[in-house]
Amino acid sequence: MAEQHIFFWSGGQPPPQPEDTKPLVEAVPLMPPPVPLRRAAHIRFQWGETIFDVWATACSVRTAPWGSAEVDWLHCKGMHVPEVKPDEPTNLVTVLIPSDYVIGIGPGPTFRLGRTQPSADWAIFPRNRPTPAARLVLADIERQLAALLAPERN
Repeated sequence: MAEQHIFFWSGGQPPPQPEDTKPLVEAVPLMPPPVPLRRAAHIRFQWGETIFDVWATACSVRTAPWGSAEVDWLHCKGMHVPEVKPDEPTNLVTVLIPSDYVIGIGPGPTFRLGRTQPSADWAIFPRNRPTPAARLVLADIERQLAALLAPERN
């Protein structure tokens, strides 16, 4: 597999210095691709004061180290909703979202895969903001994802 590159969401602030991120990056293992969905998942999550809406065509819950702790992550391949243009191709990004930042998940639009290519590059929303009061519990996230799975593709 290609060398992994991890990009941190910094909320428009300068990203952490390499010496600050090195232990965190080294603790995140390479993961298999997220599980394909038969219908996009509409994922809403809150990072600090900012709320994001993502449509994901593949999504899995993964537990992986984050520094010295284990974190449950939503491992998705998707795109920020405002960046998707109807009836036009879009490039998807593999992203890790702390599951305790998820405030909503449900069915999104149907989609058609044109072409795909694997990538070891990920974007991570670091677990460095308070947990939103409206967060979903992990069991609810897993139940919603199970309803969107494509058995014939898994």
